[in-house]
Amino acid sequence: MSTNALPPKPGLLEATAILTLISGILHLVAVGSFLVWMLIAGLASFGFACLLLPLGCLPLVMGILEVRTALDLLPQPIRRSEPAKTLAIVQVCLILVGNVVALVTGIVALVAYSDATVQGYFAASRTAAPRD
Repeated sequence: MSTNALPPKPGLLEATAILTLISGILHLVAVGSFLVWMLIAGLASFGFACLLLPLGCLPLVMGILEVRTALDLLPQPIRRSEPAKTLAIVQVCLILVGNVVALVTGIVALVAYSDATVQGYFAASRTAAPRD
């Protein structure tokens, strides 16, 4: 089956990819801001603020995963054969640290991945993908 035989990408999947990209970019910007704050606070506290440095790992990892997932979902045809449900569940869990943007993105992603047209599109992309 060629890529021309794929159905058009559902709009809900496109919206999910865009929201995931925005959330990933916001996470990476937050890491940059956190590092600047760590530099200032580290100098002001004679290095004691550097004990908080591991707190920057979660947004860094989430930002990288979200941007990578979004870049796999944006092209036509998509480069991902399965929906990223685990990432969406982790995004929903980030409400525990007050991240509302990731919560909304995760809910939209979970709704999109359970939609019949999106599931059909993933199934069609799996059958159209060449096997190595």
